[in-house]
Amino acid sequence: RAVIHQPSVYSRMLDGDIGYARLTVFGSTTAHELTTALDKLEAQHAKAYILDLRDNGGGYLNAAIEVSSKFIASGPIVSVESRGGSNTQYDAEDTAIPSRPLAVLVNGYTASASEITSGALQDNGVGELIGEKTYGKGVVQSIHPLPDGSAVKITSARYLTPRGRDINQIGITPDIVATEPKTARLGDLANDPQLQTAVTYLEGRIAKLGS
Repeated sequence: RAVIHQPSVYSRMLDGDIGYARLTVFGSTTAHELTTALDKLEAQHAKAYILDLRDNGGGYLNAAIEVSSKFIASGPIVSVESRGGSNTQYDAEDTAIPSRPLAVLVNGYTASASEITSGALQDNGVGELIGEKTYGKGVVQSIHPLPDGSAVKITSARYLTPRGRDINQIGITPDIVATEPKTARLGDLANDPQLQTAVTYLEGRIAKLGS
């Protein structure tokens, strides 16, 4: 049987020439999918972007670096500090699209790799975070089985944002707080107040740039 690939990026153009891309996970193909989506939106002359990371529980570190690099032209994305004290910094990969106003939607289920991207975009000043505080998972953990059938979880490293913030069990506070009602339908502009807030913010940025 053929292998069915489940997309991890859903995109479309909103009114006002605002490109919208929702990432459901940070998988092995996410960065490539996002590149394809952004290329299409750029061809439609997008003036601003919304990156929706709500309910995205994370995934691969390299996917977070590649996604962040689409919006950050240069500089640090994330540092990984090991339990032994060594620190490895990962920088942007020189694949950024032309600079546009950017809003990043986050909520309490935005976690791990999603928080790496959110923190990088916020710290580099290229994106305005909108929504609710993120989950707060910023560690690398491994599970080691024991002879009796149980297992122990060991934290081997932690993630730090470009400005050195440790977000584990803290989360990231958005620049613009917008609550998510239980009745919200994410991505449906008529029933998604956080998305409405992002659109309003970007419309203001676009108007200011055009004046």
